Amino acid sequence: MMTRVRMICASRATGKQFETESLLGRSLSEWRRFYPVEMSLFSENKTALPILYNESIERVLAEGDDDLILAFVHDDVSLLDFFWPDTLAHWTNIFDIVGLAGNIRRTPFQPTWSHIRRETDLAVDDKANLCGAVGWGSTFPDDQICYYGKPGQECKLMDGLFLAARVGVFRRSGLRFDPRFPFHFYDLDFCRQAEQLGLRMGVAPISAMHVSGGSYENQAWLKGYSDYLAKWGE
Repeated sequence: MMTRVRMICASRATGKQFETESLLGRSLSEWRRFYPVEMSLFSENKTALPILYNESIERVLAEGDDDLILAFVHDDVSLLDFFWPDTLAHWTNIFDIVGLAGNIRRTPFQPTWSHIRRETDLAVDDKANLCGAVGWGSTFPDDQICYYGKPGQECKLMDGLFLAARVGVFRRSGLRFDPRFPFHFYDLDFCRQAEQLGLRMGVAPISAMHVSGGSYENQAWLKGYSDYLAKWGE
C-alpha cells in the first residue's frame, strides 16, 4: 500500500494559473497521473502561511490517518526526483520533520538557516555545517545548483521551501506554526519549536528546483527578525 502524501501550498495565483504556470503545479500535474499525491491549494491567497498551515493540520487530525504525510511547499518549487514520494516516505520514518536543505547547528542570533551573524553582516555558514541541495531557476537545467552538503544528516534549522512530517507527529507533539511570523522566520521558529519538543529534523536526498533565492534585510524581513529575537532571545 502506497503512503499517502498531501501537499499544502498557498499561492497568489488562481487555481488554473497554479496548475499551468507555477513550478509546483506543473510538476505535480505529471505526478498525480500515476502516484496518489493529494493537493490542498489555497489559491489567490493573502493569508499568512502559518494560519493556513495550521488549518490544514487541524483538518487532517480530524481525519485520523496518522501515517498521512503532510508536505508544506512553496508554489515556486519544482520536484525533479522521479521517486520523491517513496524517498519522502522513507525519510519521514527516520526523522520527525524532513526538509531539503538545512544546518546541523544553530548559533546565537542566527538570521537564516544558512547564514550566521558576524558583527553587523550576514555570512554564509561554513559548508561543514550545511546539508542538502537545491537548484535555483525556473527552467531545467537549473541556473545554479547549490550543493550544501551530504543529505541524511540531523539538523537544527531547515529551509521552509519544503517541510514535511507525518500527521502523527503533530498529534503527539502539539507542534504548530506560529502566526506571528507571516512569512519570514516562520521556518526557523518552527524548527526551534520542534527542537524544544524533542523532535528530530533532517534533510532528505530529494532533487528540487526553486525560483526564489530568498530576500534578506528588507523591511518585512527585519520586522520578522526582530519578532524572532523577541520570542527566542537569540
